[in-house]
Amino acid sequence: MQRPAQPDEIVETAAAELERFLRTIPSQMESAGVIELRISNSGPEGVHSREGYRIDTASSRITIEARHSRGIMRAIYWLQDSMLSRQGPFLKLGVTVRNERFPRRITTSITPGGERYTETSRPLLYTDGLLQRISRDGFNAIWIWLNTEEAAWNSRIFPELDDPQAHARLARLQDVARRAKRFGIDVYIYLATGYNHHIPEWFYKKYPDLKGYGWGSPMETTILRVREYHAEIVGNIFRYAPDLKGMVVIYDSEGFYHSGNREASRKQCRTCQDMTLEEISLQLLNNLNDAMRATGGNEKELIAWSYGDNVPWVERLIPRLPKNVIVQSDFSKGGLVVRDGIRHLTGDYNLTLVGPPESYVRQHRAAKQAGLDFVTKTEHAVSQEFIFVPYIPAMEQWARRIGKIRSVDTEGIFANWCHYGYMASLPAQLLNEMSFDPAPDIEAELHSLAVRNYGPQSAPLVVRAWRHLSDGIREFPYSDNVSRIPGPLQKGPSHPFFLDPKIPNFGRWRSWQNDLAWTKPWGPAVAAKYLGKVRTEFVKGAALLDEARTASQGKHREALDAEWRIATLLESSLATVLHLIDWIEARSRFYGAQSDSERAAAARELESVLIAERANVQRVLPLLEADSRLGYASEGGGVLRGGLFTPELVRWKLGQIDNVLRVELPRLSGRSAAAVPSTIREAVAGASRN
Repeated sequence: MQRPAQPDEIVETAAAELERFLRTIPSQMESAGVIELRISNSGPEGVHSREGYRIDTASSRITIEARHSRGIMRAIYWLQDSMLSRQGPFLKLGVTVRNERFPRRITTSITPGGERYTETSRPLLYTDGLLQRISRDGFNAIWIWLNTEEAAWNSRIFPELDDPQAHARLARLQDVARRAKRFGIDVYIYLATGYNHHIPEWFYKKYPDLKGYGWGSPMETTILRVREYHAEIVGNIFRYAPDLKGMVVIYDSEGFYHSGNREASRKQCRTCQDMTLEEISLQLLNNLNDAMRATGGNEKELIAWSYGDNVPWVERLIPRLPKNVIVQSDFSKGGLVVRDGIRHLTGDYNLTLVGPPESYVRQHRAAKQAGLDFVTKTEHAVSQEFIFVPYIPAMEQWARRIGKIRSVDTEGIFANWCHYGYMASLPAQLLNEMSFDPAPDIEAELHSLAVRNYGPQSAPLVVRAWRHLSDGIREFPYSDNVSRIPGPLQKGPSHPFFLDPKIPNFGRWRSWQNDLAWTKPWGPAVAAKYLGKVRTEFVKGAALLDEARTASQGKHREALDAEWRIATLLESSLATVLHLIDWIEARSRFYGAQSDSERAAAARELESVLIAERANVQRVLPLLEADSRLGYASEGGGVLRGGLFTPELVRWKLGQIDNVLRVELPRLSGRSAAAVPSTIREAVAGASRN
């Protein structure tokens, strides 16, 4: 391999990766010729972007040219994917030219449940291996959460708020930002307030006029001294972590809390009630942007993220932003779902709809008319329908989403929040391929993706499975109630079935529920109808993956086993909530029965539901034990350190069902205890009869 005369660390890293890759392929590569890497500042023909590249493949030579070392890295990754698609060291002769469609492709890692909000307070998870994997999957940036109170250090304005651990946190950020460079990755901080700790009340007793309004009693940013303090913090961040690329700030709803987040807070504010929300937010964003650039330089970037749903004042703010601020908006929040005539505007983030909602269209239009760069917020692997798997294998729907984003003039993709976090996945590979021009044919790309990961023999079955999974997700009765608040679906097969209707629900977020209020706005009948439609398609998809895996061997069998487990857990979790609807409705009939015969019929229904659910849980439990990714989640209401559910919790649920079948239901109904199958095989056989 011939390197440029003075290769930088990105080229050296990429070249070493290619050499490692070629050693894993049985071939006669030593006699196949030379691979030459070239960096041309004037630009190879057809290459007009930082990560663009030109590959000229001849019989005895491969020449890779780019304007920047990041282009060399992307070309090498493409070369690897091409060989994987052809199942060997085989390349099509000729010239390939590609340029990135999305200059910014931002992700974030998994974290132990609940620790995202304070992640810089502990050693960060970004090993060189993880950074390399993120880069290999096509991302060129990551975001890391940092709170203002965590970076308060050596203050001249409010030294009493200094945090002795601030310097260590900034050192961790700088370490990751420095190491990430060799993998072609930039690092942004997501700057927020109050998630580590709130400003203490003793401070506001000392400075009562500095107290703002909103969650966490934030400081009042319309006061000059507070803005100077925030500017001091931002200056510290970029002074001691100079390799950071920039900041991402939510300003209109959560994240960076201030009195201008929402109208209710502004009305309470004595110092800013005569200002508009856009004036307050503009003042805040200008202050943060100016402070960052004063210390870090004009190459740093501020991404101003509107997370609020249909916030008209944001459209008035956007034209007033400095030209060097980047606007970000969500591609799915606020979309319209209609089920049997019932209309519902969605919260964040769903895959049911391709997008975009009208609020995104308006904010994008405002940004472009103002000459501002724009970043699209989406999810690339999971969405709020199911956050307990590493990815949702509805690949056709993901392709439609990315294809739609490609049709928009956008300078980047903020590819995931942190409900699960980045893991190597098929949707990440798809996003990578579709993030470059020329655009691939979707059908051909899905087939190529299946071949690369599962081999040519299984690829047709896998693509058919993805189609069913995509058809299913499009039928989802999406609402916040169904999916997250309280979203019992997210507890998967761990959800218990209580015979006592007086047992209270277990929380507001992603939690066990003992009534059917969570089916709003659809109601139990419509929710069950469409959840059943989703499950029907998911069962078909899982069956095709099962067929593909049983015919595969070696690494392809292992990979297909993993995807089949994901699809099976998804359809099993849908079965659980469908059984839950049946259970609660039958329980109401049981307690409301007007005769012994009605009560006996309802008791039989309850017993039948429990036996079917027991079989459902029994068959999925070995899958959970085989794959610790399943049931896990990183962040969000209801998520604990171990995720949303574990095999141990599911085993507890089996015991709970057995107790209802053998003790509670017979005692109340007078029926004999049900014959509970003791093995998985017996349980599954019983379920199929039901």
